Amino acid sequence: MMVPLRRVGDVSPLILMWQIAAPGLNLGDNPANDPFAGPYVLEVTSPGVDRPLTERRHWARAVGRLIAVNGIEGRVRSTSDAGIELQSHDGTRTIGWPELGPGAVQVEFNRKAAFDDDMAEG
Repeated sequence: MMVPLRRVGDVSPLILMWQIAAPGLNLGDNPANDPFAGPYVLEVTSPGVDRPLTERRHWARAVGRLIAVNGIEGRVRSTSDAGIELQSHDGTRTIGWPELGPGAVQVEFNRKAAFDDDMAEG
């Protein structure tokens, strides 16, 4: 039996995992109260990497990620009240919230060590 459990919105992964685990733990405590009467599958998904970065909280979660925005590809170094700090091959720049268009997270299967070293140096 498959039972969908939906959680819509942005939540911390730790909180979400706890919320998902709690019902299963409660069912295991008293099998007589198990409404599913047998094995079942719990599927967990996320909004996906292709969801555009449009809100400040999206950008805050993308710190350290490679993104494309306003025709520039770079790594989000930080966010602030002013906007985001973006590190690209042309240097580091701040893009203000009013000028910031929707961003797209770039999928990385093999992070470039040089970019990571630059991030570590600050």
